[in-house]
Amino acid sequence: MTNILIVEDDPMVQFIYRNYLEKIGTFDTIYSSETIAEAKKLLSSRSIQLVLLDIRLKDGNGIDFLTDLRRTKQTVDVILITAANEVNIVNV
Repeated sequence: MTNILIVEDDPMVQFIYRNYLEKIGTFDTIYSSETIAEAKKLLSSRSIQLVLLDIRLKDGNGIDFLTDLRRTKQTVDVILITAANEVNIVNV
């Protein structure tokens, strides 16, 4: 069973990711969150194996959220996806 969480605050981008993942058809459930706070709630209440994570979110930074996930020893896999092109953001 593979459940995915999309953490993306742009509804159109979120739709594109979901549409692509549904076409692949190998995932059980695809959750969506527009904020880090909502993502934390979903991760604590659902079995999620993969997070597609934007860096710039309404309520924080995706890299900080990823750091928090690793610090708290959460074993979920994470793929960072961003449109950011500033060197100080991308070269982490």
